[in-house]
Amino acid sequence: MRLLVLAPFRPQPQHDHAGATALGHLVRALSRYVEIDVLAFQHSDDRPPLREIDVYTTPRLRSREQPLGTRLRSRAQLALGRVATGLPIAALKLRSTALRRQLRQLCVARRPNAVLIESGLMTPYLAELHGIPSLLTWNEIPSPEVGHQGPHSPDPTWVRLARRSSGATLCEARHKSIAAWLRSTAGSHMVGRTVTVRPWPIPVPATPAVPSAAGPVALVYADLVEPALATVPALATAMLERIRAEVPDAELWLAATRPAAIPRPAHAPGLRVFGDGEDLAALASEARLLLALAPNTGPPVHLMEAMAHGIPVIGTDAALRGVDATPPAVELEDDPAALARACIHLLTNRADASRRGTAAREFVERVHADAIVVPRLLDRIRSLDMTGTSPRPNQAEQQR
Repeated sequence: MRLLVLAPFRPQPQHDHAGATALGHLVRALSRYVEIDVLAFQHSDDRPPLREIDVYTTPRLRSREQPLGTRLRSRAQLALGRVATGLPIAALKLRSTALRRQLRQLCVARRPNAVLIESGLMTPYLAELHGIPSLLTWNEIPSPEVGHQGPHSPDPTWVRLARRSSGATLCEARHKSIAAWLRSTAGSHMVGRTVTVRPWPIPVPATPAVPSAAGPVALVYADLVEPALATVPALATAMLERIRAEVPDAELWLAATRPAAIPRPAHAPGLRVFGDGEDLAALASEARLLLALAPNTGPPVHLMEAMAHGIPVIGTDAALRGVDATPPAVELEDDPAALARACIHLLTNRADASRRGTAAREFVERVHADAIVVPRLLDRIRSLDMTGTSPRPNQAEQQR
């Protein structure tokens, strides 16, 4: 059986980009059972591709190469701060005639039994499959503001993408909140269709970390894009001040994708910043806990990787929206004072930190382990191949 994976970025394990890391692990796990080709956009920070998988790339248009209307709209949205409301500006940048052409050619030349589309932003390319069964997975994380220009005004870009999802043979979401948002946004286009939840497969290391042996360190991972760029350092500094009032030797480690852009506080004793190239797993193994302060301060993949290592996670409901876990696997606190108290408790109670870390690891083993996720996905893909009734690509070409 041959599977074509269509994604906005290449699968690259151990990459700073959480999506590239997770996709790399997914396709590597699937390649043990089926033949896989990957078609994705090429990015400037791409690392060498996976050796065991054929990866085809299309250069993404640089800003100066994009149509004038696209450039003007993107600049206007950035100027208005629309990134904070979840408007998928990336959807404009991912429009590519070259990718459409390459997708059509691959469907004819490689004759995939099914196409796995790993992003809701790639829904416009469904039209190029010409009847090949497809499984579309929405990875984008909605927030209360996502998809709305105002209290009752749905954003047309999000609505169009959600409605186009009905063109896929099967539709899945990465977690429950995405599935609920997709059903409500697509409206009548999804009537009679189910949106199942498929978690990312997360590798579980054989040897877990030992939080009780770590020092009084809280780790914050920040995917520093707006609006997190302006808010995360201030949130981290304020939280550290609360914690150090009770635990004077406590430290907060901020692992950031863009450390040079962080506005450094003038006086922040105990705050350390780590940048690109740092091994998040290695940092987590030296921390007592991982703290998720706000959206973009804890991409779900990185949070769950820390949980797989046995690191307890504390965060706000918004920051943990992409993690379908409940206490004791994670601890949810929205009040800053309660969040600080929860951190202080684990920083001063080694036994409880180990207990919570064990619960976090058990959650990942139960929900996200390869042995759980991959067989279910393979069953879905094989059901696509068996139920697909449209002509195969070579037949479609002959009929034209």
